[in-house]
Amino acid sequence: MEQDKRNFIVIIMIIIFITIGLGGYLVIKQKDAPQVEENKNVDSNRFKSEYEALNNKRINNTRYNYLTLQIEEKNPIKYISLDELNNMLENGTGIVYLGYSESNMCRNAINVLLTTARDKNVDTIYYLNMYEIRDNYIVENGELIKTIEAQDGYQKLLENLDTYLQDYVINDNSGNSYPIGEKRVEVPTVIAIKNGEIKSIHQKTVDSNTNEFSNLTRNQKNELYTIYNELVDSINKENEQTFCTSEEAC
Repeated sequence: MEQDKRNFIVIIMIIIFITIGLGGYLVIKQKDAPQVEENKNVDSNRFKSEYEALNNKRINNTRYNYLTLQIEEKNPIKYISLDELNNMLENGTGIVYLGYSESNMCRNAINVLLTTARDKNVDTIYYLNMYEIRDNYIVENGELIKTIEAQDGYQKLLENLDTYLQDYVINDNSGNSYPIGEKRVEVPTVIAIKNGEIKSIHQKTVDSNTNEFSNLTRNQKNELYTIYNELVDSINKENEQTFCTSEEAC
């Protein structure tokens, strides 16, 4: 009888400790959750502001404007660094978007990508702003002039993506070609990575889009949407939708 009483007390004490521990864990999770959501909102709002800030603005030294667009407030964008991208390419998993707001190619592609993410239940798109990441050259009087020095880690990125990249060549107004001697990460580039392995990659928009100053046609958007769907499916087979249903993006 005495032994049963002691066993009963031990069981009660175990239940109490488990209850206290679980309660503490839930309190911590509840405190962490708003911070995680707040950080996500900061990136979403930052991205929206970055791209919409150029609406109706003139592109320097041209007669063209940046394409006008609207980005959803609750978008899945998360900013990452060049080092974080290289780490993802070695052992990470996710969808990565490489681009920048000053590129009309990127402005044409981004809402198609965001629509794909929403339709395919992609919670996060990892974004690296490529504007000052790469080497950049211009041709003046027949000579190559470097205008931007690549950031540390860019050569490693070129190595990680080497199989998928084309040589960096600049053409002047007379049609003369000037090879730089390295490859080039084009924008926009979207990459599907699973456990450090590139499952799919797509650069630029669609082949028929030869004028970066014009909006994609509906057919071109649908073509790009299908490409992005297949890219997402390379690491996530849960959603088989293949046609764009959003009037906003398509």
